[in-house]
Amino acid sequence: MVRKMSVPAMELVDYDGPGTQMCVVMDEIGKISMKRALIPEPKEGEVRVKVKWVGICGADVEVFRGARSPEFISYPTRLGHEVAGVIDKVGPGVIGLKEGDHVALRYVWGAFAEYVCCGPFSVNVFA
Repeated sequence: MVRKMSVPAMELVDYDGPGTQMCVVMDEIGKISMKRALIPEPKEGEVRVKVKWVGICGADVEVFRGARSPEFISYPTRLGHEVAGVIDKVGPGVIGLKEGDHVALRYVWGAFAEYVCCGPFSVNVFA
């Protein structure tokens, strides 16, 4: 099955407090800033991952420089798709994954945040 990269939803806010997280936002080509966002809740068929590691890959650098415009990028956006972490919440309807599973994500863009939500297809579990 062909799968397109997806950017998890992230609601930016202008305050710091409970229920918020730090994330890195690319405001425009060549301009990145730190912002606050609400910690997302997993929807039906999604898990929430507490991000532990995010790498910077060539695609991130190309998007930052304006040399690559994938069809799923619009500004502002977040970079980061080489990501691993721990599932900290499982949404309704998810089977076979549980809180505490260590995972690597694929087909998810925008992981320069403390938490991201995604569907199980995007998750690889590691013992």
